Amino acid sequence: MTKALIELECFEPAGTKLEFSREDLLGHSLALGGSGSGKTSRFVLPMVRELIHSPERIGLIILDTKADGQMSAAVRRAAIEAGREKDLIVIDGSGERTLDIFGDCANFGIDGVDTLTSLLGSLIPRDSKNLYWEQTFEALLRQALRLMVLQERPQLDYSALIGQLIRYLLLHRLQEPYYKEQVERLKTQRAHQPPPIQCIYDEVTATHRMWDTLDVRTRSNLQSMTASLTGPLNSPLAHAYFSGGESCSVADKTDRGQILLISIDGIRHAKVARLVACVAKGRFYEAVLRRERDVARPLAGLVLDDWPTAITGGWGNLYSDIEALAMIRSRGGFLVTSAQSLSAIDSIVGVADRRAALANFANLIFFRGRDPEVDLIASNYLGDYKDRLIDTSHHELPKKMGIVTYPVRHEREIRVPAVPIGALARLATGEAYALVGAQAYPQALCLIPHNPVY
Repeated sequence: MTKALIELECFEPAGTKLEFSREDLLGHSLALGGSGSGKTSRFVLPMVRELIHSPERIGLIILDTKADGQMSAAVRRAAIEAGREKDLIVIDGSGERTLDIFGDCANFGIDGVDTLTSLLGSLIPRDSKNLYWEQTFEALLRQALRLMVLQERPQLDYSALIGQLIRYLLLHRLQEPYYKEQVERLKTQRAHQPPPIQCIYDEVTATHRMWDTLDVRTRSNLQSMTASLTGPLNSPLAHAYFSGGESCSVADKTDRGQILLISIDGIRHAKVARLVACVAKGRFYEAVLRRERDVARPLAGLVLDDWPTAITGGWGNLYSDIEALAMIRSRGGFLVTSAQSLSAIDSIVGVADRRAALANFANLIFFRGRDPEVDLIASNYLGDYKDRLIDTSHHELPKKMGIVTYPVRHEREIRVPAVPIGALARLATGEAYALVGAQAYPQALCLIPHNPVY
């Protein structure tokens, strides 16, 4: 048997443990259940503690979108107990430390433009009916960023990024002297570049001129998409997470095996919280996918207490959960997350994308909930077991003096679902059915909660 790397103890059945091997952990873990069912206290927080205490010294990016102090206290306590307090870095919007949205400002160039474009583009709500608009908007976004990078003395900071997006995408005028001068300078620079880079210069110029051919309706649609992106980006809270203070690179912390805790209130600041979470998640995916395939490579994990906050769909995008989750496991990356229901996810990325992303999770923990589709998944995944059905029949003969008619007993074997439809709705707080890799736990487990004493 494969040795367990993570063990979550249970009250009941006595002596039972929810065990995760290294391979199981790389299969990604998702806890499903309604509010107050125990997802955070019985699964996410104990998993965080075990991951921090792991002898493998796992690099962790922890996204705390509840910001109620529970996750922060649990992470700090676990880091101190494990002797890893020096590994802990906290970004909480105070301005002391900030998140590097560029990935690495010092080395940000044309290649970095493509990744940042995909990352920011993933924040636009996806819909199969809007693929044309999404792709056109990403093309314009890419050219706006390229114009910023290809300047003679580019200023690469968060404020400059916001200014460029607003000026070029939201308030664009083709004949504006500022951009006319930039485009003319690019024509001069083009002659001194190798052929592949010359093609980029040509694309920037052509896309810039495309603005002049767009009708008013098309232009207004693209500018509306820009507004939905620049609104959260330019909020004072977003500046507190991305601008000023000591800049922290997610890739650097992941490679060093450190613990980066990012805390933001996702209830009061939903749009900015999604922005911060998606940027951190995207940079984590990028850092893991840059690794060489090596089974001995130290693990790197992303812990997200509320998956709908940062879920991204779509195809052909490095930062989509559909594609990234399928690839990061081969390079030692994994995701631990939770969600109240599948319906909440469907409202963000749609049913098809949610089903495609859900297929990447080998570990599913089912807490109390009333989502009909979760009921079906639990019933199908956890299978059934053998049981006996006893039928008793009575003779319909008239009673006669001295004659006793005995009932006839028939016994037969049947298959019974381990988790019948509706069983999840009747679970108590902290109880859960589980599927970890190939190991099914068809009997309801009562997981031991995280110790609330800090």
